[in-house]
Amino acid sequence: MALGFIAGASFSWKIMVKTGGRLVLLVGAATDTLDFLWLSMIQVGSSYWASVLAPAFRCAFAKVQLFSPLANTATAGVNCADAGLASGYSTPHAK
Repeated sequence: MALGFIAGASFSWKIMVKTGGRLVLLVGAATDTLDFLWLSMIQVGSSYWASVLAPAFRCAFAKVQLFSPLANTATAGVNCADAGLASGYSTPHAK
């Protein structure tokens, strides 16, 4: 999962700079929804690699795609003196 977070962070910032936060947020939400649907289809004889690890990695990747634009939006236009407060306020809501 940590690799998913790392990969998602580097990917989401690169895409967000080029296209804006809205596209990254929509893709992250759609990916996260599909991954949870994939995880809900686990059966007793399912493979760990294909049925648990792959969707869990993608969920971690999608969570970062959701968090990055939300944090960016929450702190946009805030004075430098209040940026820590805005970031701290948005963090619990994004988790």
